[in-house]
Amino acid sequence: MITRIAVLGSANFIKRLRSFEHELPSVRMDYYTYNIPSDAKDIVSIIKPCDAVFFSGSFPFYYAQESVLKLPIPSFYLKQDESVITTTLLSLSFTHPTAIHKLSIDIIDPASAMSVLEDIGQFNETPFLMKIDTSFDLEEIVAFHTNLQKNGSSLLAITSIHAVYQRLRDNGLSVVRMIDPKSSIIKGLEDTKSLALLFKSQSAKIAIGYIQTIKSHAISEDKVKQIAASIQANTVKEADNLYSLFSTQGNVEEALNNNSMINSWLSSSSSPIKIAFGYGKTVIEATQNAKDALSYTTDNTAYL
Repeated sequence: MITRIAVLGSANFIKRLRSFEHELPSVRMDYYTYNIPSDAKDIVSIIKPCDAVFFSGSFPFYYAQESVLKLPIPSFYLKQDESVITTTLLSLSFTHPTAIHKLSIDIIDPASAMSVLEDIGQFNETPFLMKIDTSFDLEEIVAFHTNLQKNGSSLLAITSIHAVYQRLRDNGLSVVRMIDPKSSIIKGLEDTKSLALLFKSQSAKIAIGYIQTIKSHAISEDKVKQIAASIQANTVKEADNLYSLFSTQGNVEEALNNNSMINSWLSSSSSPIKIAFGYGKTVIEATQNAKDALSYTTDNTAYL
């Protein structure tokens, strides 16, 4: 089964990912490029239907977090861990040999860089480290590297942000990108796929619901049809004052997260109404859970 993943990243990240996307035959990727990480919040609102969203780093994810919370699918971002530092420093030893104390690095977790340096025996040399987060303006990060190189304190900048890399290059400064290991990217996408499959399996669980009024009042069939249609449910009339619904967990959860939807269920009823749902891997389990929920439901409420 093919899992479709929306990938948000810089042009350089996406170009690199395309070079080995064939190693993930069960994943289909739709690519969305941003110029600066904060663009991600606008991109999320226009992504095509997919099973999950993958961000190339924590910055674009955090900028887009408000939009991500509105998505009905899971999301994942590539974390900057010690393997990123190790790979970058190893690459530098071949391409840009530079003393550790002559490096300036912007990084989310400076402690991870120090841990790597200790592991390789670099106890006496410390690079210039700038702890970054989304509260920083890109200009502050550019200024950090620029000032250190201009006063001779550093010889090479290492940056986690493509826009900073491009700005420093345009200004004629020495800079390299932090390198995400290929294995980390592949694992990140595989983890994203696993999240998508788990989400689908949870959403596909059986949901049984009950709509009940007091015994002396029959339930309006129009009201039952309205509720059933909103969760794509089949209905069975158990009694004049009781209907059962058969749907999926995903459809019910989407409705329960919508307050206006719930209000429309409970309004315009000629008598107090109770709505309860239960989930399960089998109809028997879901039915029992729904009955248990109904016993706790008060008038004019929906209970899970």
